[in-house]
Amino acid sequence: MATPAGATSAKSGAAMLSTEHVVAAFNELRQQQRILASKISEIEMDMKEHDLVIEVLKGVEPTRKCYRMIGGVLVERTVDAVLPGLITNREKKEGTASKTSDRQANILASI
Repeated sequence: MATPAGATSAKSGAAMLSTEHVVAAFNELRQQQRILASKISEIEMDMKEHDLVIEVLKGVEPTRKCYRMIGGVLVERTVDAVLPGLITNREKKEGTASKTSDRQANILASI
């Protein structure tokens, strides 16, 4: 028995919709992966900057004045007051980079 012409076009229309849905979902995941890769790169650059500053400040006497930007305001502190905060910030950035890398790996696995 032959199938009606309308039934065939409905099946192909559903297949097209499904294909379009899959392509759209794939493109969304790929975009999320690119955004996460960009964030990871930015965090890693910040970590390298923190490493450079920490290394320099470790070689300076603890009572020496230094300046730090906090919330857009430049403040004057001593090295012994700034160094622990820099080390803590660097560790937090490392944790954030690790979590972001895990999210990126999950997205790559689902692609």
